[in-house]
Amino acid sequence: STQSTWVRKGIPLQALDTKRFEIPQPPATQRTDVGKWRDAVDNARAQLEHQTLRLINLELLNKFGKNAWLKSNQCLDAVQAPQKQQLEVLKRKVDEVNRARKAEQLSAAPQLNQLTEEWSALCHKNVELQLECAKLERRIKRMRKF
Repeated sequence: STQSTWVRKGIPLQALDTKRFEIPQPPATQRTDVGKWRDAVDNARAQLEHQTLRLINLELLNKFGKNAWLKSNQCLDAVQAPQKQQLEVLKRKVDEVNRARKAEQLSAAPQLNQLTEEWSALCHKNVELQLECAKLERRIKRMRKF
């Protein structure tokens, strides 16, 4: 909620806006108007009814709220238990896959190392051959000049 974000960030909470709880009188120029006073009384009755309902809700929450909260926690625990079991099963499967992959990589490592060394040796040999070819080509050019 917005208030919890403010608390986490250290922003002071705003003061409660009591403007909506005020029961305004008709303006001074309309205080003799019976209709305006009826509207003001109707507004006061509506606000009183609203506050009465809020009080009833708070009393019900005080009386039954703890049990409802505990029941809700039990439901959440009932949902969580199978999820935890499924998570453990999946973690074991992931570990098995990782162990199998590591075993394959370790068993393939000697062959990979051998092939890498062969490739490196062949690359080195190719470079030497290219150098020798370049030397021979220069030698042929010199011989043709004579």
